[in-house]
Amino acid sequence: MHSREIKPRIVFQTSSGNPLGRIALAGLLKQHAGVPEKPMRTLGNYALVYLMKGEGTFKDAQGTYFKVKPGDLWLIFPEIPHWYGPAKGSLWDEFYIVFSGPIFDLWRSKGLLNPSHPARQLQPVDYWLRRLQEAVVTEPDPLQQVCSLQHLLAEVLEATDNLVKPHWLAQARLLLQTEGDGVDKVARALGMSYETFRKRFTA
Repeated sequence: MHSREIKPRIVFQTSSGNPLGRIALAGLLKQHAGVPEKPMRTLGNYALVYLMKGEGTFKDAQGTYFKVKPGDLWLIFPEIPHWYGPAKGSLWDEFYIVFSGPIFDLWRSKGLLNPSHPARQLQPVDYWLRRLQEAVVTEPDPLQQVCSLQHLLAEVLEATDNLVKPHWLAQARLLLQTEGDGVDKVARALGMSYETFRKRFTA
């Protein structure tokens, strides 16, 4: 079975946008063979790809290469040729969002979207798949859609960066043990909402 024989389920598609940017397309691909390896594809837009099931490989023209597994999310950059797909003879399930615009160029210029660090691991899969879908289908207005996607990107960065640098966790424990403050006060001291703090501390 080849990827061209797979009919994707399009979750969202539009030709409209706003001065900040637009979400052009989002979809769910099941039993998919990835994108063609030769020549590498240049998308011309940003994209997020989230792997739900299966394993495989990502590589790009900059020399980036890594194995991907369920829960991995990776970024595609407009001008960088790339390839990704499951192991030979196998297929996988993915969800993708294609987007563009100057607001995302700004995120990139500030290092928040980084071509040298395109992949993140996000678990559990069911939760993050739901968040990805919500980001593109819950807002009818193009401007709100772009804001919703930025909110999602911020959640992704927060969730993954704090797994690498959990400096806030030691501070939270110290406050809880020595000050005896309630959870609400600790969350505020760390600059988080109660719900964000509760989820991150529990994880």
